[in-house]
Amino acid sequence: QAAGSGGIDMLKESWKNILLGALLLTGLTMLLGSDSSDKKAASLLAVPKAEAAAMPAYEQEYMKIVAGVCDYLTTGNTAGLPAQGLTGFEELEGHNDPGQGVSSVGYTLQDINNDKVPELIFAILDNEKQGKGYYGKDIYAVYTFVDGKIKFVDEGWARSNLQLLPNNMLLTRGNSSNTDYVLALKDLLPNGNKRCIDMYFTRSKSNNEPGLDVYRNNVGRDDVAVSQKTNMTADDFFDMGAEMAGDSVKLELLPLKE
Repeated sequence: QAAGSGGIDMLKESWKNILLGALLLTGLTMLLGSDSSDKKAASLLAVPKAEAAAMPAYEQEYMKIVAGVCDYLTTGNTAGLPAQGLTGFEELEGHNDPGQGVSSVGYTLQDINNDKVPELIFAILDNEKQGKGYYGKDIYAVYTFVDGKIKFVDEGWARSNLQLLPNNMLLTRGNSSNTDYVLALKDLLPNGNKRCIDMYFTRSKSNNEPGLDVYRNNVGRDDVAVSQKTNMTADDFFDMGAEMAGDSVKLELLPLKE
């Protein structure tokens, strides 16, 4: 139920009326203003309390985040946004006309830490619909649900690409300059914490030599002091990252615009 197309099916069935009603109500409110028509629209599209109350706790909390992100990308309103995982959304909203960013994002539920509770994953949509579904690889944000609360897991943006591998590890490829690049593999533990499995990063060679040195550690910090220098070349580093990214999972997503 929590993985792959099963997650999508669950979303479509249990969130269909709730989310669609919320999005339609937002659109109608913007179009109609504050006249008496709003009350009629609200009464027609109101979410049944019994239906919302019957949803699992994690779905109720995830629904709030989805609605908040959708509202932000549609109107710029930040009130419903979570506290973390916003960099990609802020870039998207800032680089597009109002309401355009919402057409680029989809979401899914997928259990990537095998605790029987799915994570909420937002990702950028591929340009074309494939068959009956929408897909994407590049992740904007991941949230999990632990001890009755939402917990932020990880995020991706223009200079820090985040993807999911077939073994449910999270792959980060990014750079902070034209010499400092990072490639990291992390997994999500049942307690909601990330664990670094492997990390590689580059630094400029010393003594003004041309090229980059490649370092490696499993502590999750691009810090030379806690890392070992490898025999890899910069080309080896970039080729390895490209190969890993090529194996990343194409997530089936439910578009925010729908």
